[in-house]
Amino acid sequence: MYKTEDADALRGQLKRRILCWLAPEAALLSGVAWSFARRLAWLTPLLFSLLGAVLLFSVTVCLLPLKRYADFVSGALTGRSRRSVVDFESREETAVEREGVRVFPVRAKGGGREEYRERLFYWDANLPPPAWQAGERLALVTHERFIIGWAPAGEGEPLSE
Repeated sequence: MYKTEDADALRGQLKRRILCWLAPEAALLSGVAWSFARRLAWLTPLLFSLLGAVLLFSVTVCLLPLKRYADFVSGALTGRSRRSVVDFESREETAVEREGVRVFPVRAKGGGREEYRERLFYWDANLPPPAWQAGERLALVTHERFIIGWAPAGEGEPLSE
């Protein structure tokens, strides 16, 4: 599902956003320095406040979500993964945020003792959801609880414990 090119593209997009973010920040910072040198007592705090507001807005809305998603994709590509055979139960229709990434919760049943059979995985909300049917046996490849790959399970393949 994820490729190295995806991670590289996300890193490139993050660099472009940082460069676009630096232009207004540099302009406001130079305005603060100019007003401070000119001793304009009313303009320096105004520009400094505007600088802080633009900084907070741009970091929280434009940069951090992309950085978190890029880190998630990089971790999915290079981190540990686990293969689990489960029976699909349901996927929620509303996306939630887990570890800074928008995902759809996916419920499934695995093998083992009854109290450990219920499993919760997360499907990336940026990817199209698969057309799984309830009761379908799947082989999921996961990184932590995030699904990073899947395939139909083989004939007679037992559920994972």
